[in-house]
Amino acid sequence: MERDRKERDADANRAKLAARKPTRTWRRQKKTCARRSSTQRNAKIPVTTMTSQRQPDDVRWRAGGCHCGAVRFEVALPERIEIEDCNCSICAMARNTHVIVPASRFRLKQGGDKLTTYTFNTHAAQHTFCSVCGIKSFYTPRSNPDGYAVTWACLDQPNDFDEVKVNAFDGVNWEANAAALADKSRD
Repeated sequence: MERDRKERDADANRAKLAARKPTRTWRRQKKTCARRSSTQRNAKIPVTTMTSQRQPDDVRWRAGGCHCGAVRFEVALPERIEIEDCNCSICAMARNTHVIVPASRFRLKQGGDKLTTYTFNTHAAQHTFCSVCGIKSFYTPRSNPDGYAVTWACLDQPNDFDEVKVNAFDGVNWEANAAALADKSRD
């Protein structure tokens, strides 16, 4: 009986996901956003100041951080990006849409000492959030342990892209769909 209920719930989740538009595209409108600033803090984990790896020519470093400014990062992103709108239990509750990048395209600038990690289920995903304001501005996803998932809304200027394509990702049925994300953390 419990198995039948779980199967019905899984079927209902698949139907909901199928009913959602598989992708949405957002195009930049000319707007300016105010930059957030915060003071530099000492970190327990290394804070990156420079990278020795060459980035593709079509990307540029974009700043972001948590709500209170204690955690600051930079991420190298192109003008056209794809973000994942996942329906797994944690992403759905947090309304987290994120862009997955290789580790070489992410730099933690400050606040490593303010990060707290939450794990659940397989404990493969490292959900890091600011211990001051509670915002998860980036994390290490289970699907891409060699990269980072950066919360799109935590970028200082999330609307500063030529195009943002939103992909619906069925995280409720993660095992069946995870392979679709595997290439996103490769250089």
